[in-house]
Amino acid sequence: MKKLHLISTLIFALFASIAATAQTVPADSLNFDEDPYFLLMGEADDAISRQDWPEAAARLSDALAVKPDAPTNPLLLNNLATVYTYMGRDSIAL
Repeated sequence: MKKLHLISTLIFALFASIAATAQTVPADSLNFDEDPYFLLMGEADDAISRQDWPEAAARLSDALAVKPDAPTNPLLLNNLATVYTYMGRDSIAL
């Protein structure tokens, strides 16, 4: 139970820090269809939907490499840890 509380607290802190540092960008200036970072996240999402864990891990890792300073990377790392858990690679997930 303590682990669940700790994880919940960390996730809340993550969202709070992202919200505090988020910059306002006009929606019309974003082009998700051409940004490799978002394309890779979409490919990872598709792989997760198919339960293709190795592909999902590869695409998430690629996205992290494309934009290592992106404010959404902590969420990708969380997803990557979950994917590694489903792959049975719990030690890497930690």
